[in-house]
Amino acid sequence: MITSWTTGVEQVTAKFSQIPTSLRESLRLEVARLSFELVGRVQDDYLSGRALNVRTGRLRRSINAQQTDTSNEVSAVVGANMDKAKYAAAWEFGFNRKVGAGANGGPRTLFGKARERYFLKHPPGTKDFAARPFVHPAFKGMTVEIISGIKRVGLQSAKDTFK
Repeated sequence: MITSWTTGVEQVTAKFSQIPTSLRESLRLEVARLSFELVGRVQDDYLSGRALNVRTGRLRRSINAQQTDTSNEVSAVVGANMDKAKYAAAWEFGFNRKVGAGANGGPRTLFGKARERYFLKHPPGTKDFAARPFVHPAFKGMTVEIISGIKRVGLQSAKDTFK
Protein backbone atom coordinates (compact mmCIF):
# COMPACT_ATOMS: atom_id res chain seq x y z
CA MET A 1 0.00 0.00 0.00
CA ILE A 2 1.42 3.33 -1.06
CA THR A 3 0.17 6.36 0.79
CA SER A 4 0.62 9.96 -0.15
CA TRP A 5 -0.08 13.33 1.36
CA THR A 6 -1.84 15.75 -0.97
CA THR A 7 -3.48 18.34 1.28
CA GLY A 8 -1.92 21.75 0.88
CA VAL A 9 0.67 20.64 -1.68
CA GLU A 10 0.60 24.01 -3.43
CA GLN A 11 1.41 25.90 -0.23
CA VAL A 12 4.21 23.51 0.70
CA THR A 13 5.65 23.67 -2.83
CA ALA A 14 5.60 27.47 -2.80
CA LYS A 15 7.37 27.59 0.58
CA PHE A 16 9.86 24.91 -0.42
CA SER A 17 10.99 26.86 -3.47
CA GLN A 18 11.85 29.80 -1.17
CA ILE A 19 14.26 27.79 1.02
CA PRO A 20 17.84 29.16 1.04
CA THR A 21 20.45 27.16 -0.85
CA SER A 22 22.44 26.25 2.28
CA LEU A 23 19.35 24.81 4.00
CA ARG A 24 18.36 22.97 0.84
CA GLU A 25 21.83 21.35 0.64
CA SER A 26 21.70 20.40 4.35
CA LEU A 27 18.23 18.95 3.85
CA ARG A 28 19.38 16.98 0.80
CA LEU A 29 22.30 15.51 2.77
CA GLU A 30 20.05 14.63 5.73
CA VAL A 31 17.48 12.92 3.49
CA ALA A 32 20.31 10.95 1.83
CA ARG A 33 21.74 9.93 5.23
CA LEU A 34 18.33 8.86 6.52
CA SER A 35 17.53 6.90 3.35
CA PHE A 36 20.82 5.00 3.54
CA GLU A 37 20.18 4.26 7.21
CA LEU A 38 16.74 2.94 6.28
CA VAL A 39 18.31 0.70 3.62
CA GLY A 40 20.67 -0.66 6.28
CA ARG A 41 17.82 -1.38 8.68
CA VAL A 42 15.80 -3.13 5.99
CA GLN A 43 18.77 -5.27 4.98
CA ASP A 44 20.19 -6.07 8.41
CA ASP A 45 17.22 -6.09 10.77
CA TYR A 46 14.33 -7.27 8.61
CA LEU A 47 15.65 -9.26 5.65
CA SER A 48 18.39 -11.02 7.58
CA GLY A 49 16.37 -11.63 10.70
CA ARG A 50 12.86 -10.64 11.64
CA ALA A 51 10.93 -10.94 8.38
CA LEU A 52 12.47 -13.30 5.85
CA ASN A 53 15.76 -14.62 7.23
CA VAL A 54 17.12 -14.66 3.68
CA ARG A 55 19.46 -17.38 2.52
CA THR A 56 21.02 -16.20 -0.73
CA GLY A 57 21.14 -12.42 -0.22
CA ARG A 58 19.92 -11.50 -3.73
CA LEU A 59 16.91 -9.61 -2.38
CA ARG A 60 18.98 -8.00 0.36
CA ARG A 61 21.51 -6.74 -2.21
CA SER A 62 18.74 -5.39 -4.44
CA ILE A 63 17.42 -2.97 -1.76
CA ASN A 64 18.64 0.55 -2.49
CA ALA A 65 17.79 4.23 -2.09
CA GLN A 66 17.30 6.80 -4.84
CA GLN A 67 17.31 10.48 -3.99
CA THR A 68 15.45 13.17 -5.91
CA ASP A 69 16.22 16.87 -5.64
CA THR A 70 14.08 19.15 -7.78
CA SER A 71 12.90 22.71 -7.38
CA ASN A 72 9.80 21.42 -5.58
CA GLU A 73 11.10 18.59 -3.43
CA VAL A 74 13.92 16.71 -1.78
CA SER A 75 12.94 13.08 -1.42
CA ALA A 76 14.23 9.53 -1.32
CA VAL A 77 12.67 6.24 -2.36
CA VAL A 78 13.81 3.02 -0.69
CA GLY A 79 12.96 -0.23 -2.42
CA ALA A 80 14.17 -3.11 -4.58
CA ASN A 81 15.84 -2.79 -7.97
CA MET A 82 13.49 -3.13 -10.91
CA ASP A 83 14.55 -6.72 -11.65
CA LYS A 84 13.63 -7.76 -8.09
CA ALA A 85 10.62 -5.45 -7.59
CA LYS A 86 7.98 -8.15 -8.23
CA TYR A 87 9.77 -10.62 -5.97
CA ALA A 88 10.13 -8.04 -3.18
CA ALA A 89 6.48 -6.96 -3.51
CA ALA A 90 5.33 -10.58 -3.30
CA TRP A 91 7.00 -11.05 0.08
CA GLU A 92 6.09 -7.58 1.33
CA PHE A 93 2.36 -8.02 0.62
CA GLY A 94 1.92 -11.81 0.48
CA PHE A 95 1.07 -14.12 -2.44
CA ASN A 96 -0.25 -17.54 -3.35
CA ARG A 97 1.17 -20.02 -5.81
CA LYS A 98 0.54 -23.41 -7.26
CA VAL A 99 2.34 -26.21 -5.39
CA GLY A 100 2.51 -29.98 -5.49
CA ALA A 101 1.91 -32.22 -8.47
CA GLY A 102 1.67 -30.24 -11.65
CA ALA A 103 3.26 -27.07 -10.27
CA ASN A 104 6.20 -27.49 -12.63
CA GLY A 105 4.69 -29.99 -15.06
CA GLY A 106 4.29 -32.84 -12.59
CA PRO A 107 6.04 -36.20 -12.53
CA ARG A 108 6.50 -36.80 -16.26
CA THR A 109 8.65 -39.90 -15.84
CA LEU A 110 6.47 -41.75 -13.31
CA PHE A 111 3.82 -44.27 -14.32
CA GLY A 112 1.45 -46.65 -12.57
CA LYS A 113 1.83 -47.13 -8.80
CA ALA A 114 4.83 -44.78 -8.56
CA ARG A 115 2.76 -41.98 -10.07
CA GLU A 116 -0.13 -42.67 -7.67
CA ARG A 117 2.22 -42.60 -4.65
CA TYR A 118 3.69 -39.31 -5.90
CA PHE A 119 0.25 -37.70 -6.12
CA LEU A 120 -0.62 -38.93 -2.61
CA LYS A 121 2.53 -37.31 -1.21
CA HIS A 122 2.22 -34.12 -3.29
CA PRO A 123 -1.46 -33.22 -3.72
CA PRO A 124 -2.03 -30.43 -6.23
CA GLY A 125 -3.37 -27.11 -5.02
CA THR A 126 -2.35 -23.61 -4.07
CA LYS A 127 -0.56 -22.39 -1.01
CA ASP A 128 -1.01 -18.95 0.51
CA PHE A 129 2.16 -17.24 1.65
CA ALA A 130 1.34 -14.60 4.25
CA ALA A 131 2.79 -11.12 3.96
CA ARG A 132 6.21 -10.81 5.57
CA PRO A 133 6.84 -7.07 5.26
CA PHE A 134 10.33 -5.68 5.59
CA VAL A 135 10.36 -2.13 4.12
CA HIS A 136 7.18 -0.81 5.75
CA PRO A 137 7.98 -1.82 9.36
CA ALA A 138 11.54 -0.52 9.02
CA PHE A 139 10.15 2.82 7.82
CA LYS A 140 7.58 2.94 10.62
CA GLY A 141 10.33 2.19 13.13
CA MET A 142 12.38 5.12 11.80
CA THR A 143 9.55 7.66 11.48
CA VAL A 144 10.40 9.53 14.69
CA GLU A 145 14.08 9.58 13.76
CA ILE A 146 13.29 10.87 10.25
CA ILE A 147 11.11 13.69 11.56
CA SER A 148 13.63 14.68 14.23
CA GLY A 149 16.48 14.60 11.68
CA ILE A 150 14.65 16.95 9.35
CA LYS A 151 13.69 19.25 12.22
CA ARG A 152 17.30 19.26 13.43
CA VAL A 153 18.48 20.43 9.99
CA GLY A 154 15.91 23.23 10.00
CA LEU A 155 16.80 24.37 13.52
CA GLN A 156 20.54 24.27 12.79
CA SER A 157 20.02 26.33 9.65
CA ALA A 158 17.91 28.87 11.56
CA LYS A 159 20.67 29.18 14.20
CA ASP A 160 23.28 29.66 11.47
CA THR A 161 21.12 32.29 9.77
CA PHE A 162 20.62 34.41 12.90
CA LYS A 163 24.22 34.31 14.23
